[in-house]
Amino acid sequence: MKIVEQIIKFVNDGMAFTDVNVQVGLPLLFRTPVGYKALDEWQEITQEDIIIFAEFADIKWRRRLDEGGGQFDCGVTIKGEMRLRCNFYLHGAQDSIGIVIRKLPVVISDLDKLGVSPTIKRMMDTRPKGLFLVSGPTGCGKSTTLASIIEHFNKTQPVSIITLEEPIEYEFQRKMASIIQREIPRNVTSFEIGVKTAKRQDPDIIMVGEVRDKGTVDAMITAACSGHLV
Repeated sequence: MKIVEQIIKFVNDGMAFTDVNVQVGLPLLFRTPVGYKALDEWQEITQEDIIIFAEFADIKWRRRLDEGGGQFDCGVTIKGEMRLRCNFYLHGAQDSIGIVIRKLPVVISDLDKLGVSPTIKRMMDTRPKGLFLVSGPTGCGKSTTLASIIEHFNKTQPVSIITLEEPIEYEFQRKMASIIQREIPRNVTSFEIGVKTAKRQDPDIIMVGEVRDKGTVDAMITAACSGHLV
């Protein structure tokens, strides 16, 4: 599988990149610290290469493209060693399929390594209730910070955690906590419905990966006011 093989090669070679832009007729474009870099020594990507990768990522990819209005997100684990977040989309007059792939860290960083304030860590250790917001521009580390917070609870407290994500990015292994990861729309139709139904699934903590509409905000506030940490 050309796309997977190339990504694995460059990871193994220690190449520094965060994202891969995949388009028909171009080599893979890797976002490096100095911008996108084309690996000219590799052959151009074909539509067949992309379809093979799409079938590997999600066997229902064609239906998800149709139902998602020409785009959908999914997470892919490669050989149990690498996690990728993929956005598939249609573009151009011929409805070509493109992909933007983000490489995710395999190991979830702890809060100290992220430089999170000790005050935040102490607050988490008291098992707070209410609404806790992680915000910032694209690429600043929101998902990484959320994952580290969840993993901190997982390591230190016997709590029940429900995550709502699109897609699931970091896969948690149970330690002290019970963790249920639900993917939008594969496991539940929307973040709003996910928050509302989570309250019936005995959670101490509800993690909402994205907040896109008023309905989700209202559901989160209601959950936070009913004794959960959201």
